Amino acid sequence: MRTVRFRGYFQCRLATDPDDFTNPRGQDGWTFAFEGEPDLDRVIRFHDPVAPRSFAPAAGVTVVDVDGDATHRLVGARVTLLENAKFEGRNGLVATAGSEPIAPFVFAIEKDAFRLTRRDDYLVTNVVQRRPHLGRGVTRLSQAEATALGVQDPLAFRSSRRSALDAAVAAETDPVKRRNLASRIEQLANFSQPSDIQFASLTFKVPYKHQLRHAGTLTDPAGLLPGVTLAAPWDISYWMGAWDADALQAFVEGTVSLTTT
Repeated sequence: MRTVRFRGYFQCRLATDPDDFTNPRGQDGWTFAFEGEPDLDRVIRFHDPVAPRSFAPAAGVTVVDVDGDATHRLVGARVTLLENAKFEGRNGLVATAGSEPIAPFVFAIEKDAFRLTRRDDYLVTNVVQRRPHLGRGVTRLSQAEATALGVQDPLAFRSSRRSALDAAVAAETDPVKRRNLASRIEQLANFSQPSDIQFASLTFKVPYKHQLRHAGTLTDPAGLLPGVTLAAPWDISYWMGAWDADALQAFVEGTVSLTTT
């Protein structure tokens, strides 16, 4: 096996309960599309975020080591979920919160001429046919994880964000941008208690563990991962968490184990 570790922030612009999962703007839930922003679409973007919001870490999920080697030539490669992957809980129709499958699940790693993809097909219908990659329920970040992401004190995290937004709105002259900044400040003020979901979600995480068993591709002219084969399933394990409702983004960290001949 060759074990590839990846991590980074990703964007997901999605409506939240009690709004319907298809709500395009957010109304009664706790995430919203603001004036001039495109509709909420639930797409999980590991790169190239849509209408990214200020004062949040840049989205970008990359390889950080291979078999524990942080100097491997594949380090820094882009890790992506292709084909507009989405959380498919559908307000409990498919799965409950924290157990949502991600579909379609097409995992990719790319760097220079290197390209690897592998999929785990999952068809979302009104009747769940197969549950290959459900989340394993909401749990909490460890102290080390929370500290590494700067969310060990959610109140301080959100207070810092609000201070930055307060300064930005005071300096902004564009009326639309001013209204959007003011809307973000309002959300930070409205959800300011530890029991509030926008506040608490900063410390949530959802683990996933499943296999990539279906079609894949591998282009490796430089021999970065010699011996890797598509003839057997690959194991993948990761968690998604530290959900920032103001920025509409979260963090992912995990490993994919590539079978070799």
